[in-house]
Amino acid sequence: MKSLPPGQFTITSAARVPTLLNAWKTAATKKWGPNFKWVTMVGDISNMYDELDPVAAVKATKAALQELPKWLKKRVVDRVNMTRGGNDVVAGGTDQDSRVIVDFDSLLQMCEYDCTHTYYKFRGKVNRRKFGVPMGGFMSPAMAIITCAMVEVLLELAAPEGMIGGCMRYMDDVFGMIAVSTEEEELAARAWLTRVASGYPSPLVLNVEPESDRLRFLELEILVQGCEIVCGIYNTQAEAARQGELMLQRLPDLGSGTSLKVRGALVTGFVHRAFDGASDDSMLLRAVLEYYGELRRSSWGTGSLAQSLLRLSECEKVKRKETRDLLALLGKVIP
Repeated sequence: MKSLPPGQFTITSAARVPTLLNAWKTAATKKWGPNFKWVTMVGDISNMYDELDPVAAVKATKAALQELPKWLKKRVVDRVNMTRGGNDVVAGGTDQDSRVIVDFDSLLQMCEYDCTHTYYKFRGKVNRRKFGVPMGGFMSPAMAIITCAMVEVLLELAAPEGMIGGCMRYMDDVFGMIAVSTEEEELAARAWLTRVASGYPSPLVLNVEPESDRLRFLELEILVQGCEIVCGIYNTQAEAARQGELMLQRLPDLGSGTSLKVRGALVTGFVHRAFDGASDDSMLLRAVLEYYGELRRSSWGTGSLAQSLLRLSECEKVKRKETRDLLALLGKVIP
């Protein structure tokens, strides 16, 4: 999985989304200036585990292992080694006694065994599952990702020539975005996205949502207007407030037994997710202000939010001076 080639849609975190959006926007602006727009698609693959054909999953895994030497630019790769706990997987063998070697033939046998020996008990009888990869299986997430990725490699080859944009997939959630400047480019882009929507192995189905200028992908909201496209953390409570709907409290009550340390960790985690998911400073500002309102409505103090913002402003991962200044300012003005 770590060696999958660029020509497929897999992303491993929501933080990858704004990075790709900004890169695509920069490329489109450089080519067309302001004279373009975005064609978008968002959807989810239904029943990723339950409907995934185990035979197809094992076949895709085998194909990926055969392609691995080319992806790694090595002559031969037929095994991996890892710690005894299953971490730090590295291609090739090792002479360290503290690490375990697994050859690809054995790995494929384990994958096939895992898929064909899944049992469940129902009404006093033990049955063997004959379809789908096992929900909760140790290898199932990797096999599902690889199965989709091997299909996407072929889909990418059929993409419109010179396409700016593409698709990204986190497990079973898929988002596509293509910049177009002419009617012909728009028709080609929509045709390719339609092909993507129907390209996953049967009986998997990508359920595509109606196209809109406000799209939900993972925990993010993506806003589209002409050639502009931005994204940031989606706050369900703030959206309910804007729509005049019932706001459901997401944070635990102060009397729930949560400690100050746990509540501080929740706030710090949000601040980092808001930074990672924001495509620009305006979306970061929106996320922080909406969360400030949520904290106040839940009767939480906001001191931990101010402290987290100040700490993040000094963190090495914040590269832009303007963003550091914004975080520091928010940390100082929030009471």
